[in-house]
Amino acid sequence: MRRPLALGLALAFELLSSRRAAAQSVDRGVAATLFQEGRQLMAEGKLDVACAKFEQSHRLDPGGGTVLNLATCREKQGKTATAWAAYREAVSLARRDGRPDREALGLEGIARLEPQLSRLTVSVTGRAPGLAVTLDGVAIGEVAYGTPLPVDPGEHRLQASAAGYLPWQGALVIGPSADQKEVVVPPLRPAPPPPPPAPAERRWYGWQTLAADGASIALIAVGSSSDASGLAVVGSLGLFLASPSVHWAHGHLGKGFASLGLRAGPTALLGVGLVVVDQGDQPSAGRNVAGGILIGLGALGALAAPVADSLALAREEVPASARGAKPAGPAPGAGAAPVSLTWAPRVWGRPGGAVLGVGGTF
Repeated sequence: MRRPLALGLALAFELLSSRRAAAQSVDRGVAATLFQEGRQLMAEGKLDVACAKFEQSHRLDPGGGTVLNLATCREKQGKTATAWAAYREAVSLARRDGRPDREALGLEGIARLEPQLSRLTVSVTGRAPGLAVTLDGVAIGEVAYGTPLPVDPGEHRLQASAAGYLPWQGALVIGPSADQKEVVVPPLRPAPPPPPPAPAERRWYGWQTLAADGASIALIAVGSSSDASGLAVVGSLGLFLASPSVHWAHGHLGKGFASLGLRAGPTALLGVGLVVVDQGDQPSAGRNVAGGILIGLGALGALAAPVADSLALAREEVPASARGAKPAGPAPGAGAAPVSLTWAPRVWGRPGGAVLGVGGTF
């Protein structure tokens, strides 16, 4: 068992090694092509494109000769600090590779550019916690504060930032040869605290539940005093569902069920009281008293439920961000919208009676 496993691992390692070698071979080929194109373009005076070719070639296949050509290209562009750094890298690579000829060329370039180097000193006062200073988007470490740093001639931008502070930025122009500049980063000013969130507004929508209950009671009264018994049934159904539907329409699921419970309790007491009074074939004073008490409590609860509902349940807090905002549909890809229920009783008159129905959408 161990021999097949070892053989499989050896084959996998060989496959990975061959793929890595193939990729490196391709990178070297591309790097060589870019190097030759860079040489041609530099001879034609197309320095920006030539330097970019050399940089990409060195990135794919680092080599001392490529860095020397890149240093020469940057020097011709007038980027003395970048060219000086490239010559230093070329010297390091030449010593590693045992190429004294390239080392000599690199040292000559360093000696030629050092007297021309322009330097920038960045001084920082009042260092805020977590302060970050950048020069043209490149971070300057804290150890480099106060040290003259070689920079290319031209315009440069400095930025300083820290969490909880207002950012600072400045610009300066470095001269073409042996210019010495100093920039002092001032203490950052603390950022103003964010404004406190606006308090939520308390709203009362009890008038809606009272209106729903009032309409239901009116239907019961009209239906009880006429032959349209279906209206009374519709009104009774409205007493159960109209106010809870108002809460649900406001997005308060729990309050809707609590409203439903306020109405179910008195109705249950009324029903039990009627059963107690009608129970048995012989009249009983005790049953009548007990049934009357239950019926009375149920009636009192039925009258108090709409008032308690509107005063205790029909209140909500509306965030400031939602005031006056129009309800928006779901964003594309956000999924289905929340389910909402709307119901409406319907009554159709017909000879000898009425037809009751309930319709709605969800």
